Amino acid sequence: MKICSKSVIDKYSQPEELKEYSDIADTGLDKAEGMIISKYFKEKGIILDAGCGGGREAVTLFKEGHKVIGIDIYPWI
Repeated sequence: MKICSKSVIDKYSQPEELKEYSDIADTGLDKAEGMIISKYFKEKGIILDAGCGGGREAVTLFKEGHKVIGIDIYPWI
């Protein structure tokens, strides 16, 4: 079973894509994400962020006191 195509791998392997993910990693959650997090994650705990990309959500959740494990199909992200 093929998990992702070569074109997807090529796109997210480009230096400009990696820089963009790095640049937004510390920008926080948008309003809708913040509302969902506030509603469902009232207690601090362990969160698995599957498909975390550059870690924007994971970084914010970590700063809010959660233990976060981020995984992504791309080992370089």
